[in-house]
Amino acid sequence: INVTPDSFSDGGAWQDPARALEAALAMEAAGADLIDVGAESTRPGAAPVEAAEEVARLGPVLRALAPRLRIPLSIDTTKAAVAAFALDAGAALVNDVSGLTFDAALGPLVAARGVPLVARPTRGRPAKQPAKSVGKNSSAKMFHDAVEQVYLAGEQSGIPRSIMHLGGPPVDNVAIDVEGERSLMKLAATCGILGLVLSWWSLRSVRLTAI
Repeated sequence: INVTPDSFSDGGAWQDPARALEAALAMEAAGADLIDVGAESTRPGAAPVEAAEEVARLGPVLRALAPRLRIPLSIDTTKAAVAAFALDAGAALVNDVSGLTFDAALGPLVAARGVPLVARPTRGRPAKQPAKSVGKNSSAKMFHDAVEQVYLAGEQSGIPRSIMHLGGPPVDNVAIDVEGERSLMKLAATCGILGLVLSWWSLRSVRLTAI
């Protein structure tokens, strides 16, 4: 649930707490395992949002969702202050699309709270990301670097690997050639997380092309 005015698919749809709760309950009834709530768009070109604004957007929605949901709430943020607020408000895990690179305090916070972390490396801050990019035979290296970056940052913060989860390679809106795609799947199988990557691959806006 994006509590934003400018996200990819549902920007502006769930800023009203009552509508957000209705949507969350419907997702739960449909079999969702958790509800991820974020208040800053990460689409390419999106303007940054201050922590205070994220908290202001999240507060009413989290207060509506936390007492009513039986499944865990996840906070989608790159900021330690926002994560701390959301965890205090009922969130049970942190989803950081920066792979612990935007805020040095986020990793130690997750470690101190002992909550699970979903971390996904990024190609940079959203405001500076291109709307679309093309890579030739680059998937395997991107994925390898992504895994290393996430786990190294987590370990340096004191987060056990057992509560860290890779949120997917950093390739939103990327056109990757067929050989690159095969390399990605081969490496994912070697790492023992092929199922995770296939699930991610089916949901992202990635297209395969013969470059």
